[in-house]
Amino acid sequence: MIFSEFMNDISAFYQAHPLIAIAGGLILICLIYRNPKFFLYTTLLALLFAGALYFILTAGSSSVSRKDRLLQKSQQLQQKE
Repeated sequence: MIFSEFMNDISAFYQAHPLIAIAGGLILICLIYRNPKFFLYTTLLALLFAGALYFILTAGSSSVSRKDRLLQKSQQLQQKE
């Protein structure tokens, strides 16, 4: 998944559900105000997990495309025989 597609999905969700977006923003503001250290650690952990998920999805999509190419090559070889 391309990063710009991910951002487009997030903005589309916020535009479709403004009350959820406002509630999420208020929760974030409260977390920053009450306990900024906890907010920082939680944000860093979320970014770490998001990066790992992005890496896994990218690696998985490339392996699927390789598998498809191998299947196409094997079908072409079978048709030649």
